Amino acid sequence: MPTNSEPVVEPLIEPLYVRLQRRTNEVIEKAGDDDRLSQVADISIALLIVLNIFALMLETVQEIGDRYRLVFDLFDAFSLLVFTSEYVLRIWSCTTDP
Repeated sequence: MPTNSEPVVEPLIEPLYVRLQRRTNEVIEKAGDDDRLSQVADISIALLIVLNIFALMLETVQEIGDRYRLVFDLFDAFSLLVFTSEYVLRIWSCTTDP
């Protein structure tokens, strides 16, 4: 047990949990110019938003909506899963120091 006169030695290696949390935050936040994974994540989320708008427009056309109901429902479920996962990861990783 260190006394007041002894310095506390910090571990040199950051725990995996903290590194994973920090990297998740880096990927989810705005992409840096040299961070390919972050750029792919940003583009993917933006593309999914645009596809959701397009699907919603098509779904309002009764003939298309009726004919492809299962496809629209599956796409909605997939989108909900992706957006919920992103939100949970944002909450989990927001406490890290950049």
